[in-house]
Amino acid sequence: MSSAIDASQPADGVPASKRTLRRNFATAQRELEHMGFAGPGRTGRDEVETLVRLCETLIGRLEDAERRIAALEAARDASGPAQS
Repeated sequence: MSSAIDASQPADGVPASKRTLRRNFATAQRELEHMGFAGPGRTGRDEVETLVRLCETLIGRLEDAERRIAALEAARDASGPAQS
């Protein structure tokens, strides 16, 4: 099964909306549940460890995106008002 996760989001150097990130997380959840890695009755140690690693990875990506957004906004604010 090919993944429906949009790997181009969040794009480097471009602010990403929370909606886009949430859509990717929701897609990942559906795919994991479909493949049997998550969902009702999946409480074995291996499954839990796999989900913990996945969550850590996804949280790290989200934190990276938030840092990039903050840096871009700070650079924009430091450059002064936009010229028309």
